[in-house]
Amino acid sequence: MANPDTTTSVSQGCFLFRGSEDAKKKKKKKGPSASSILTGAFETLPGEVGRDALRRMEAYRECWAAASEKIEAIMCGQHTRLLSDLVEFVKKANKQLSAYYMAHVQMAGSRFGEQSTSVCAPSRLEIPTAALVAGVNMPDHAILFSQLKQALCKETEAYVVLLKSTEHCTGMRATMREILAQLTQKTSRENNDGESDEEERVGRDKKSAPTKMTLCSMTGLCSWYKEVIMEKGAEPPASKRRKKQLDSYSDGPLCGGTEVKDAPCDTARMAVPRPPIVMIIEDTEQFPPTVLQDLVASLSPHLAEFPVVLILGLATSTATIHHHLPHAVTSLLSMEQFDTQHPFVTLPLVIKELFLTPTLSFRLGHQTFSFLLQKFFKSNFSILNFSRGIQCAMMEHFYWQPLSFLCAKGGLEQIVHMSHMQCEMVRATPSFQLHIESLEPQRQLQLLKNDNDLKAEVQKLLASLSSYYQLFFPTMRCLFHILQQLPDGSNPFGRQLYELYKVCLERAITEHPKYDYVWSFVRAFSRTELSTVLTVCIHELEDAVSRTGPSAPLVEATSQLKIWADELEHLEAATAGGESIVLPVVQETLGERAMRVQERLRQLSSRPKLPSAYTVLLSKIIDFFKELVSKHMCCPYELPLHEVAYFTNISTLIKHLSPSPRAAIQIALSKPNHYLSSAGSCDSDTRLTANMPDVCIIYQLHLECGKMINLFDWMQAFIAVVQPDKLKEESKKKQEVEPALQARFAQAVSELQLLGFVKPTQRKTDHVQRLTWGAC
Repeated sequence: MANPDTTTSVSQGCFLFRGSEDAKKKKKKKGPSASSILTGAFETLPGEVGRDALRRMEAYRECWAAASEKIEAIMCGQHTRLLSDLVEFVKKANKQLSAYYMAHVQMAGSRFGEQSTSVCAPSRLEIPTAALVAGVNMPDHAILFSQLKQALCKETEAYVVLLKSTEHCTGMRATMREILAQLTQKTSRENNDGESDEEERVGRDKKSAPTKMTLCSMTGLCSWYKEVIMEKGAEPPASKRRKKQLDSYSDGPLCGGTEVKDAPCDTARMAVPRPPIVMIIEDTEQFPPTVLQDLVASLSPHLAEFPVVLILGLATSTATIHHHLPHAVTSLLSMEQFDTQHPFVTLPLVIKELFLTPTLSFRLGHQTFSFLLQKFFKSNFSILNFSRGIQCAMMEHFYWQPLSFLCAKGGLEQIVHMSHMQCEMVRATPSFQLHIESLEPQRQLQLLKNDNDLKAEVQKLLASLSSYYQLFFPTMRCLFHILQQLPDGSNPFGRQLYELYKVCLERAITEHPKYDYVWSFVRAFSRTELSTVLTVCIHELEDAVSRTGPSAPLVEATSQLKIWADELEHLEAATAGGESIVLPVVQETLGERAMRVQERLRQLSSRPKLPSAYTVLLSKIIDFFKELVSKHMCCPYELPLHEVAYFTNISTLIKHLSPSPRAAIQIALSKPNHYLSSAGSCDSDTRLTANMPDVCIIYQLHLECGKMINLFDWMQAFIAVVQPDKLKEESKKKQEVEPALQARFAQAVSELQLLGFVKPTQRKTDHVQRLTWGAC
């Protein structure tokens, strides 16, 4: 624990303080007792014994492993096409660079040869550049670029370098050092394949990142690439004079359209495979523009010596490149744009796999689910942060809910081993108490007194909870497909499946005020719309039966919908095959025709209107779906023992995922005993003492002031708290304040200004202005 006397200034660093023991004893909060046993990472809660905490921890790990596997599979699947396109782009660019290199070698050979033939030098080639627009979901970029690097290393022979603005790329020399370090590490790993550990260590020491400053340049990169090509094996030994001539020529500039003398070219050298160097810049917007400009300008003249492909990761658009780089530099790039899939498309897939299927036993409550969605849409659209929020909620649920082990895969088998205290926890569950009240008195007595009867009832309730999921989700999908056919603006439940699910978490869908309003639009469906709805619903129910096994309600609903789909087809066939009635043409005057029409209308108005066959069938289908929804889509909070699977503690989730820095700072300044363990700071939560930190005294004194604070009065109040005897002596002798006290006061005021509570003002030089109002 840090000593408060050594932490003299918050501007000199950050210090970690554990809560004081006295403060922990005074603070009453629900949680593990002081004598709780720490088992692994989970503490044993009151009422638990033995391996109960370990059982909850294993259930959490198993549940999160299944969830994270699904999330990773979805994110990898979303990037599959993009990664394949980028790999093809790199291969295509390498072919262009190889052709440019061959033309360059031919021109070099003709220059130093003996024959004189006119050979035109190749024109300048632009650097192949892929502008990867990855979106504003910055936390997800690390996963994308890591997958891209793996795909390039796996499917091509390229040397891949991943550069980040935060990792040693502040200057051009540091960037080159990072590039060479990654390249040399890759080649050392390739050369050490099959060697022993000791040989690998020695080889890594020899071929580690370059330490000489002279190697951290384009010259060092060219030398490294030539050594790698020679080690690949295909260049035959040649005279040193010819090599020096070719190397000296390759280092020189290329002049387009220059006539040079022809000579026999080194065809063996052109046959050497030349894998490209792919440089991936993950965050182009945050990358120093001057460094990026120098890097591009330095790489362009050396394309004939080593092939380079750039991949620029962008969060906004390709216009950022033109804003960061001048036209003279962007003209050296041959850019092609690649776009990632929007996270709005990935989010429904993640929610569907995690919460809209009966596979995962852990569930989020209405408020927690709404909070995670709101945080996703109002922050940075990050799927990674959304999954971390789910992990945080899952960890809190399994950590603090002693019955959470029942929602694991083997939860039904663990019921037999429940202790008496755990049975009492089940009896204390609010939903189980409501369930007991609905039973007969004799059955209530059995469940309250006999643990074996309780365990059998718990097993029955958990099985019914699992069957509820198997019926709830197919019914919800059928209702969703019906709502999708409604006209725009008439669907109050949203256009996404998870929006409908959020409404169902809040209350039963039949209790929604606009539930009946929706069915009034369904009654206006055409035959085509009704046929589409029946086809999709039959497919959803059959898919649910194939995934979860045959269920009597689902099988009956599927067969009934098939019957009505056949009836609808017969109605359409009868309507299409009906013969039109042709009335004989009767010659009559205009007045006679008007009287006949009026008589016909009078007869039709007096006759009761009979519903058509289609209207009758539509009414049957609507009644069937309404009954299906009311039976299988009740609110999950109405189910007994839903607390085992549903996490509803929204306050804990907000505390972890949306912290309040100002509240934490105010608590630390107003109640230092919350963090410190010094004896003087724990006397009282409100009374000022001399043993408190100076910044805490200054803060509490400034709460008593108005908008403008007189510095002299503030210092006198500070001295009165810190050394009251000194203040009396100085007032009698009318001497100046001690320099040490003045320094302490000035330092405390500067720290308070650094924290944003006060600021100097031009209105009064001996005053400061207060910036915050209200305490936490």
